Amino acid sequence: MKTLVCLVSRQVMANLIPILTLKVKKVELLYTNEEKRAHKNLKRVLKNVGLDFEINEHLVDAYDFEGIKEICNTLISKNKDIILNTTGGTKVMAFAAYTAFSAAKKPIFYLDSFNSKAIYLDPYSEAKHPVKIDLDTMLAAHGYKIIGYKKEADMLPTKPLAIYLTRYFPVLSGCFQQYRRFMHDQVKHFSPIINHDFNFEICSLKKGGVRVRFDRKEVILNDPNYLDGLWLEEMVYWMIRKNKWDDLRVGVSLTYFGAKDEPDPLNEVDVMGIKNGKLYLFSCKSGITKDKKDIFELEALRSLAGGTFGKAYFITSAPISKEKHLYERCRELGIEIFDHRKFLKLMHVSF
Repeated sequence: MKTLVCLVSRQVMANLIPILTLKVKKVELLYTNEEKRAHKNLKRVLKNVGLDFEINEHLVDAYDFEGIKEICNTLISKNKDIILNTTGGTKVMAFAAYTAFSAAKKPIFYLDSFNSKAIYLDPYSEAKHPVKIDLDTMLAAHGYKIIGYKKEADMLPTKPLAIYLTRYFPVLSGCFQQYRRFMHDQVKHFSPIINHDFNFEICSLKKGGVRVRFDRKEVILNDPNYLDGLWLEEMVYWMIRKNKWDDLRVGVSLTYFGAKDEPDPLNEVDVMGIKNGKLYLFSCKSGITKDKKDIFELEALRSLAGGTFGKAYFITSAPISKEKHLYERCRELGIEIFDHRKFLKLMHVSF
């Protein structure tokens, strides 16, 4: 029976991934009062992943070197086949556990999740450690749950239009700006918006909704807001879908475990994906924005659910070159911007 000892920390994925991939039968969790929330989230996930293993818990003082070493020695004496994941915890916790396992000549590893490998210590070696996990499990490990998102089947009727716009949006942006003005002024019925050079037309329908004609095709949109911004998140989805994601979703609504199952506007993500244990968040804005709130929300969620290796992107089809504060803030937060000059290049990015 293989026993895995974990030092619980806020970087929950460093604890969770080895548990799910090493086929262990027993998990020993060393946690502190400071990390009770991370411990609670991790326990919740482990009880719902459908794997048959025993979970034991040990509350420790984060800086009690001798106490932590004693617990590890006890675990080693009771478990012949035992291994230490030294990735989490405080430095004192990691060093104390390392000292006990090294003296007993038991295997020790550090998970390099960024490069998908396990680094074994004393003696040193490296091994590939592929990670495959879905968004539900990843987010649950950080206290979130998904309560709604668009299914791919629901986006298929508008897929031809979204794909068409990946090629022609730059030359049709004037049509979209005119349409956005109508929406802003709450004009439900308007004269057709036409680009004759590309045989593109947006026409309001008497019974409500909008008809879009393009490239000898026609799409009826029951939701007029689709052309006011929803098209961009779907277009981003189709552009990046080829990257062999472990999970990729659009229009994701989140809430906290224990909260009412109602979407919080602060926890809505336009496009969210996970690959090799890394979280990718995309905020898609079709209009010009001067509001930093979108960027702060994106970074807050990336930090909470993505940890050190989460990536965030701000996608906009509008020109924001004059909004220097947005560029500066994104650069400070490590958020990459794809604005009107390069957002179509997103389809060539490898994640």
